[in-house]
Amino acid sequence: MTLRLGEDYTKLINLPEFNSLFPPNIFHKTSSSSYFFEDLMFGINLFYDVGLMTTAKQQILNLTEFSGLKNVLVRRMVQCNVMLEDHAANAPYVYLLSRTLFQKSFTKNLQNDIQYISNKQKLIPTESFSEPKEVDMLMFDLADFAPLNPYALEYACMSALLHYNNNTYLLRRLDRFEALGYRRLPRFFERAIRVAPNPH
Repeated sequence: MTLRLGEDYTKLINLPEFNSLFPPNIFHKTSSSSYFFEDLMFGINLFYDVGLMTTAKQQILNLTEFSGLKNVLVRRMVQCNVMLEDHAANAPYVYLLSRTLFQKSFTKNLQNDIQYISNKQKLIPTESFSEPKEVDMLMFDLADFAPLNPYALEYACMSALLHYNNNTYLLRRLDRFEALGYRRLPRFFERAIRVAPNPH
């Protein structure tokens, strides 16, 4: 079963958010479909982790255009809709999972996990948050807009290190990790502080 969205391959790969998040070579025709799927799935999980449920849903629909309704996509869509309390949109996906042998209990277990839902909903930005086009800029803005979102802070710091070779962003936000209850800085950030050159 494939959900058709009327968006062709060229339009999809030219979206700025794709080109800023994924290496260009995954969009070449020589790229394997599994490589393409895994990289776009990473983006979907990233948006879900930081609480950008609507963006995650949009990317799920885009990926569905090429891969069909895989279980992993349907499960993530159900999770997004539960967090957004969009029960009408969730109905067909819940039905699909209920017809799948190993997924029948997934939705029920998710809806009964009130604590998990509550914790994830706290990460969803308010309507006043505006999403820029570049994904790395999105992480920086979200980290500042939602100071209680640990995932946004980690992704923003990692983006600064990997994309810009800049550890200043991390160093200036060490107190944020402490405020969020981190007992120690994540190990990869500790190493980055030691080895990454500081351009400023």
